[in-house]
Amino acid sequence: MSAIQKRLNKMEINFDLEDQKFVVVDMGTGFIKAGFSGEDLPRCVIPTVIGEYLVETDQQQPTQVGQ
Repeated sequence: MSAIQKRLNKMEINFDLEDQKFVVVDMGTGFIKAGFSGEDLPRCVIPTVIGEYLVETDQQQPTQVGQ
């Protein structure tokens, strides 16, 4: 066994999936969905909102903030 394989074996983590629930987050382009593993539906669905904030200045074109 190589040195890398020995190090990877030490780092391996085993989970008992029956006793623990994991948080699952899906950050999609339309919605962010979050819930727990093993459940059929997400507990929280939030629309993904992307916008821009325009500031009017003395310049002729509006200034975009946040880019």
